[in-house]
Parts: sequence; C-alpha cells; structure tokens
Amino acid sequence: MGQNATGAAPERMVRLGLNRTFQTPRPFRALTVRENVAVALRHGRDPGQNGDQILELCGLGDKRDLPAESLNSSQQKRLDLARALATAPEVLLVDELAAGMRHDELDGAAELLRQLAAAGRALLVVEHLMGFVRQVTDRVVVLNAGATIFAGSLEEASQEPHVVEVFLGA
Repeated sequence: MGQNATGAAPERMVRLGLNRTFQTPRPFRALTVRENVAVALRHGRDPGQNGDQILELCGLGDKRDLPAESLNSSQQKRLDLARALATAPEVLLVDELAAGMRHDELDGAAELLRQLAAAGRALLVVEHLMGFVRQVTDRVVVLNAGATIFAGSLEEASQEPHVVEVFLGA
C-alpha cells in the first residue's frame, strides 16, 4: 500500500491494515472469548464490526462466554484468527494455523481461509503441512533463510531440485 511497515509497532501495523496470527496463540487468558475479540475491535480499523459474527465465522460462537484459558489449542488458534480479523486487516499473515489441528479441523480452517481470500482479503500463509497448503492456495513462495528460492505452484515446488535439496536434503 506504498508504506514501509518494517519494524513498525503492532498498533501502527493495524492502522496500516496489517495483522497476523501466531503459531502459538497468546489470548488474554482471563478474559472471555468475546472479550478477547472486543479488545481487538476497540483497537482495530473498524470498531463497528460485529464481534459475535466474527466468532461465528471462526467457529467459536458457542464458546463466546467461556474464558479463553478454557479453550483447547485448536480453539485458541481460531480465537487468535478471530482477534486478527476483528482489526479489519487488508493483509492477514497466518502463521502455522494448521499445526496441531485434527484432520476435520484442517478442512474447516482451509475453507475459512479460502472464504477470506474470496472476499478480497490478502493472505500470507506460513505453513509446513503441504496438504493444508494445497487446500488453501494456488501459488507458493518458498523461502530459505529469508531469501526467495521459488515461486509458483505447490506441484512445481515439489519437483524443483533446489527446493527439494533445501527441505529434504541432497
């Protein structure tokens, strides 16, 4: 969007339309699920969003009044995603969302990411589960030590000798 966000504080990134999830979620454990999203709404770019609708979208509508600390790890990941979405990001970075999820949860998470992308949200997904990546995207960028070593389809990446060497060994 024409602005450099390198090293910017999280609140500035949110104002620029960027947010992220974390590989290991960090909810406000003593707050309820609904209160966690309310905090993000208050500091986001569109406080008029409906937090309960975001929780429904993320599959947490029935958990809204529970303390965040009572959620299992998969539910905490979905809460992390809900909190990120509550800030109304134009670009959402999703870090290892699928890690630790059961197979049936993976399908739901992949569908949700596809819905977000179809609605016009830009997604950058960091993920190591190739089946999940296959469900979510048509294009992958492979990095090694921060440098791009490949961009194209997942199928092409799996056949690219340099990608195979870096990730599987020679």
